[in-house]
This record gives sequence, C-alpha cells and structure tokens, in this order.
Amino acid sequence: MKKYLQKLYFRMTYRFVRPKMIVLQATFSGDESFIDIRYWLSRPDKINPKTSPYLLTRENKKLGLLHISKFGAVKTNIRKHTNSGIVLFYNRDHAVNKGDKITLYWDGFKIENIEVQ
Repeated sequence: MKKYLQKLYFRMTYRFVRPKMIVLQATFSGDESFIDIRYWLSRPDKINPKTSPYLLTRENKKLGLLHISKFGAVKTNIRKHTNSGIVLFYNRDHAVNKGDKITLYWDGFKIENIEVQ
C-alpha cells in the first residue's frame, strides 16, 4: 500500500508541474563559430525529440543546429535525473557577437533575451 501511495503522489505532483524551460548558460565555443546553450526542463516529456530548436537574432537571422554529416545534429538527450541538456548552434558568418541578445524557439517554448557570453 505504501508503494502504491508513493507512486500515486509522484504521478499527481509531476502531472501538475507547469512545463517550463530555463536557459542556464549561453556561451561561444570554437572561436565564436558555435553557440553552446545549456538548459533545464521541468517537463521533458513535453518536448518532441524530433523537433529541432532554432535561434533568432535581433536582426531576425535564423540560426539552426550544428549538423555533422555522420552523426546528425549536435544535441544531448535530456538526462532523467537532472532534466538538463546541451544544444550546439552554428553561428554562421558570426551573426551573433558577445553580449548580443538572442531568442530560443523549441516546440512551443520561447525564451527571449538570452545574453551570449
């Protein structure tokens, strides 16, 4: 009975957690050719893994994920215990500079005013 109540409590509390995404850090890597975004999700089940995120700059330039020919897009799976992950974007033609604000779009989530360090 105790295990049943524990499972019931977990399912009820988890179900009512509001889905939200928090960007922990946005930094440059590879001589400012890539933008590394580390994020945290409250409900990882709300994001479809087949959708791909993208960034929008102040000048409305769309930056996509970094794709490697043999491996595909560079992004981690969401770790179950920490609900965190990493996404790597290609900074084509150095469209984003240090201190610029960007917006992240990913499957219904929109995070604005992310400052790249």
